[in-house]
Amino acid sequence: MPSHIEPTAASAGTGLSRRQVITTLVIAAAAPLLSPAAALATKGPSRGLHDTGGRVNIVVPDNYDPFARTSRTTYRAKLTKATLRFVEQGYGGRNMPIWGKRPDQVDLEKRVSNLAYWVLAGVEQHAGIWPMDPAWVMAQMMAESFFYEFAISWAFAVGPCQFIPDTARGYGMLVAGDKPEHFASPYAKAELAPRYKDYLQARSKLSDLRRSYAAEGILPPEKAGEKSWRETLREILDGGTSKAERYLEYLELAEKHNMELDAARNDFTDYMRANFEGRDIFRKEDNNFLKAFDGRVFYREPCSSMVRMLAEGLRARSGNIIAAAASYHAGLFSTRDVGCYEPYGRLPPIESTVTYVSRILVNHHEIVARMG
Repeated sequence: MPSHIEPTAASAGTGLSRRQVITTLVIAAAAPLLSPAAALATKGPSRGLHDTGGRVNIVVPDNYDPFARTSRTTYRAKLTKATLRFVEQGYGGRNMPIWGKRPDQVDLEKRVSNLAYWVLAGVEQHAGIWPMDPAWVMAQMMAESFFYEFAISWAFAVGPCQFIPDTARGYGMLVAGDKPEHFASPYAKAELAPRYKDYLQARSKLSDLRRSYAAEGILPPEKAGEKSWRETLREILDGGTSKAERYLEYLELAEKHNMELDAARNDFTDYMRANFEGRDIFRKEDNNFLKAFDGRVFYREPCSSMVRMLAEGLRARSGNIIAAAASYHAGLFSTRDVGCYEPYGRLPPIESTVTYVSRILVNHHEIVARMG
């Protein structure tokens, strides 16, 4: 049986067919996150993550137990059924994100059921770091990949949990292009395998270019923090023709490196897709091929690692699930805050991260509402 699949799960299945923005979303969701006392303290008895008593809380208490009221088996069945119902009701006649297919064109039950199994295993495995809500993990995974094992992001994040190469390696997962064998047959489009190195080199050149020109005070608005176009143009005019020429030089070099970066990214993405195309992680021969190519497409290690990362984020941010979720997307450092908010961190003012977390909140609300 493939290592990522719980024995009998594939065959038996379940038998079930950004600061005000986030505040508004949390209230609108009215989703049950934590116990009433949790927003003020992370100690003491917990009534359960979904029992809010009408209050909105975002801090997971350190003694939360998702299985306090039900068995793991029952919880898994409810989580699977609720997740599937949310997807089917939301995308019944439309294509799902990432997949580009309707729910009835994909065996989602097999995927969600197996993912739920390994999420629950990860929650139990890493409970000593900080307790984690399994429904939140599934909601976040839905925002990451929509449960698609072959999802590939622009940053080369792969799999249902969307681990980028360096992070995946840190958790012991094999990444496409890591082995010498990946640069030759039988791997498809093996001539494109070296393009990941070209991508890293182009990214390094672009970073060095920005640092070099920033030292001269020449930086485009999008890389100058609060600096506006008007302020940037005024600085150029005050600096005279020479500064304008340097600024133009920067833009031309940056465009060149960005074109190199995009070309390398597209080529390496094509390489990965060529080796994922037509594969099925639930088919033995494909499973063996993929285990030797990229471990991020599977369930056990990625789910365990995702839960661990989130639990570590919760521990670092005193149980603040919003900051923990954001740190998974933008890095823990980005969620730091000051003063009385320092222990809990914050949602960073990054547009993509705000959108990401807002969708997780809604996903979590919709899933939990269907769990009964």
